[in-house]
Amino acid sequence: MDDIGIRRKARRGGSDRLARNPRLPPVLKFDYFHVGGYDREIGRRSGMVGWHLMTGGDNMPELVLHHVSIPTRNVERAAAFYRDIFGLRPIPRPDFQVKGAWLACGDRQVHLVQHPGATFRSRGVDNDDAHFAFQTGDFEKIVARLAAHGYREDAGPDDPMRMIIKRQGPAGFAQLYILDPDANVIEVNNAAR
Repeated sequence: MDDIGIRRKARRGGSDRLARNPRLPPVLKFDYFHVGGYDREIGRRSGMVGWHLMTGGDNMPELVLHHVSIPTRNVERAAAFYRDIFGLRPIPRPDFQVKGAWLACGDRQVHLVQHPGATFRSRGVDNDDAHFAFQTGDFEKIVARLAAHGYREDAGPDDPMRMIIKRQGPAGFAQLYILDPDANVIEVNNAAR
């Protein structure tokens, strides 16, 4: 079903019907989501659309994030970026039909997946756009590391090497935002663990 059909179904109460499905355990509830925005270049909404599991209830097991999947046009370039900038290390990956790489980030993973379209983003870094975040205990060391790799706070708004830094923002912890080589937005913060 395309994203328009999913949105229509959600507006008609599709998520409630899924939650009332007698074949599903009663503690499971699904809700519709959309991540992304309107892309003027292609004249429609872009991003990820789907259903996510809402946790709750006494019998619901704890869920933790296992990995983040990132589209890339060039797996080797992206893997080198995440290895050299963030110190992620390659881990074994099954032999899927689609080219990719898996990288370890502590006890979590980043999965790089080759896709000819990669991202839909055609402008500079935007901290309000869809992104994922790394957490660090040494924020200023990461700022210095990114600067050493060419990222700059004073770069123009559409410069792919622009770094947005919010040392004291509304989140209550320092945050920075950059683009990877495929224009995926990355946040790095020093939020408490």
